[in-house]
Amino acid sequence: MVLKLMKNGGMYRSQQIVALCSAIGVPCYLSSGTDLSLGTSALLHCYASTPGFAGALETADLLADDVAKSPLVRGPSMQVPTGAGLGVELDEQKVEKYRKKLR
Repeated sequence: MVLKLMKNGGMYRSQQIVALCSAIGVPCYLSSGTDLSLGTSALLHCYASTPGFAGALETADLLADDVAKSPLVRGPSMQVPTGAGLGVELDEQKVEKYRKKLR
């Protein structure tokens, strides 16, 4: 089963699904499409803290810009960020630049 954090309702719910699948012998993989560093950090934290994933984390690097002050470097080997929260410091100017104003 391929899991996506957002579709499953977040990290905790994804961890519950992995536990259930592991108990009945269904392999689980964690994947995402195009994420900013914040989303990728959440994936890394979930993957590193959840026993039972059957394979490597799958993520893409397709965005031209990021809202992180220091975007994560994607590659065949990635480190789990160690700062507060998800370990990603946001660039508030970029957040404002890409903010979508709702009515």
